[in-house]
Amino acid sequence: MSDSAPGAHKGLAPVPLIKRTAAALAVGLIVLAISCDVAYYQFRGSAIRARQEMTCRNIGILSQAVKAYRRENHALPGALRDVLPIPEMYVRTDRSGAPTDGWERRLRYFKDGGRCRIVSYGRDGEPGGTGLDFDLSSDDLEEGWAWEAGSWWPPLPARSAPTFRQFMADRGGTVNHGSGRMMFFMCILTGLVASFLAFEAAGGGQLARRSVRARVKRLLLTTLGTLLVAIIYIIPLHIPSGH
Repeated sequence: MSDSAPGAHKGLAPVPLIKRTAAALAVGLIVLAISCDVAYYQFRGSAIRARQEMTCRNIGILSQAVKAYRRENHALPGALRDVLPIPEMYVRTDRSGAPTDGWERRLRYFKDGGRCRIVSYGRDGEPGGTGLDFDLSSDDLEEGWAWEAGSWWPPLPARSAPTFRQFMADRGGTVNHGSGRMMFFMCILTGLVASFLAFEAAGGGQLARRSVRARVKRLLLTTLGTLLVAIIYIIPLHIPSGH
C-alpha cells in the first residue's frame, strides 16, 4: 500500500522560482535583442534617409557639372549657381538660386587651389556629427559615379547610417517613415510578453530528467513564436523610401 498522497507523481517537484525567473529573463532578453536588431535594420533602410539620398544626389550632379565647367572654362566656377541649370536634371535651389541639400539648406562650396568640395552639414546643420547628422560631401562619392550613365542615386556613405540612439529617439511624425521610438517600444513590449510566457511555460512540476527536454522545447517554441509575432508587427511600421 502506497504512502504517497492521492494524485502525486513519483519524482515530481515544483520548479524553483529562481530557475523560472532566470529562464523567463533569458528568453525575454533574447527576444528583445533580436527584435531590436530587426527593427533597427528596417529603420536604417527606411524613408528617414530620403533627405540624405536627395543630398547625395544633388552633390553628385553638381560635382559632375563642376567637372564639366572646369573642362570647358579651365577654371573652377565661382559659385555653384554658376553651373545651373543642368539639362534634364533637377536640383532644388533657394530663392537666391543657390543649390540646397535635402533639408533645404544651402550646400557649402569650398575651393582650395585646383580642388573643390561640395558639403552638406547633415540633418543638424552643424559641422561634424554621426549618423543622420553626418556631413555629406563630394569626397564621399564613389569614384567613377556619373549621372550621365544613369546612376541618379549615389550610394550613401556607411558612416551616415542612423545610429541606434537616433533610432530610439526618432519620433516619426510624418507619413514617410515609421517612428523609430514606436518600433523600439514594440520591441520592449515583445520582450516583456516573451518573459511572461516563458515564466508560465517553465512552471508547474518537473520530472528531473524526463521533462528537461520537453521544457526546453516549450521555451524555444515560446521564443520563436513571440519573435514571429514581433516581426509581423514591426515590419509594417517601416515604410520603404522607394529609392
